[in-house]
Amino acid sequence: MIGNVNSVLMNICVYWGQIFLLPKRITQKITAICRSFLWFGTYDESRPGSVVWDHLCNHKDQGGLGFRNISLWNQAAVGKLAWAISQKQDNLWVKWVKNSITEALASTQWLTDPNYSIKNIYGGLCTQQPKVHWHRFVWNRFSVPKHRFTLWLALLDRLKTRARLFKIGVGDDPSCAICGSVVETCSHLFFECTFSTDCLQLVLNWLGYTVTKTNLTQVFMWVRRYRKKEFRRKVIFTALAGLVYQIWKARNDAVWNHHVPTKQFILKTIQFDTRHRIQNLLGKTVSRIDHDWFRAL
Repeated sequence: MIGNVNSVLMNICVYWGQIFLLPKRITQKITAICRSFLWFGTYDESRPGSVVWDHLCNHKDQGGLGFRNISLWNQAAVGKLAWAISQKQDNLWVKWVKNSITEALASTQWLTDPNYSIKNIYGGLCTQQPKVHWHRFVWNRFSVPKHRFTLWLALLDRLKTRARLFKIGVGDDPSCAICGSVVETCSHLFFECTFSTDCLQLVLNWLGYTVTKTNLTQVFMWVRRYRKKEFRRKVIFTALAGLVYQIWKARNDAVWNHHVPTKQFILKTIQFDTRHRIQNLLGKTVSRIDHDWFRAL
């Protein structure tokens, strides 16, 4: 899904976005269609998504999805035409460019630069956000794509938990759908809930580790500081991403079907997904020792 949206945005930018400044109404419509497709799988949904579009356009290491902001990229791309004109020292054209195309930019210093980079200009137009410490955890290439997406939403605290829905007047019971004893928040589901804590211990025991951390960020920080080889760290990331996905799925089963899968079923599902995914992506750079460790899981 993310790849499809990025592909559409990139094609628009590469072709039309380098020819002329796109009307604001057009860029807003394109953004609305992409947003609707990402969150609802259709092109005409007007409801807001779980995360605002501007945040999705942040780099992945800033907590976003790395989507292109069409309007800003369009300005940067058309700016290259202005730069090319200015290099010819045609005073009439340069004056027009400075008065027209460059109004949206902070300065025209880039016009005199001997080299022009659309990427650099676009980066300068974007508002820089602080980096997040968990982006490598989320976008680990071994993880199943839908697991990454759910994990990303969980770390942003944007999953539609009962507590979040209750705040906007949806539903009359904010308690956890699984344990029923505490208000259902992302922090509770991952991993303060006794059910999810037990599942976490089962997964870590399967991998041969014991951790006493009780929330998702703490568990991630522990894995990040893990001093073993990078491959094993990625396997742990993959399993934990699968665990977050399965717990959220179990929560939805509890809400809609009044059924909670067993902890052993969740463990077996994670084991299957992790093995199957990584076996298909194992490269030649993985050592024999790590190969043997993984096959023994």
